[in-house]
Amino acid sequence: MSIFSIKNLSDTKKIIQNLNLEINLGEVCYFLCEKGVGEVLFEILCGYKPPGCGKIFLGNINWLKLSDEMRCVLNRHKVGIASTKYPLIDEMTIEENIIISGLLDGMVSDPLVIAQMFHIEHLRKRNPSDITYTEQLRCICARAFYNNKDIVVIDDIYYRLKEKTDFSLMLYNVFCREYSKMLLLPLQYALHHL
Repeated sequence: MSIFSIKNLSDTKKIIQNLNLEINLGEVCYFLCEKGVGEVLFEILCGYKPPGCGKIFLGNINWLKLSDEMRCVLNRHKVGIASTKYPLIDEMTIEENIIISGLLDGMVSDPLVIAQMFHIEHLRKRNPSDITYTEQLRCICARAFYNNKDIVVIDDIYYRLKEKTDFSLMLYNVFCREYSKMLLLPLQYALHHL
């Protein structure tokens, strides 16, 4: 069953041209690309920039036909984004940062299990400025997987982490426990695979 598909996608600057992709339930997809391509693809996949042409489907929903407001709600419910471009909010605890999508929609569940999977359960009551950079990256990932997102897009987190093997195992563990149905990794420096 296809849960995500792209048809004839091109960006406005023609960096990406006629991209076709179909991803099925339980698949992990890596995009190995040059520096500029990864950023453009990330922005399109996350909905921050519209493509020049093409179609994007999330299940049977034509994602590009939705209003900005509906796309935002759909992103909160179905898509987790892990990127340093969307850092943790320092005025909130780590736990509040992880559950922010649930807080916005009144669908809060206990983040303990997801925090344990990323080895940050002991940090939940602290603020981002009180923890290390590596711990912040793990928290950003936990936030992306929170509430069993259908799709998780991981941008630059992977190549910023020094312990890539440990992180790969964490992702594999989270993914295998069905905290996400699909994982998109638009990475430009991917060296390890799950």
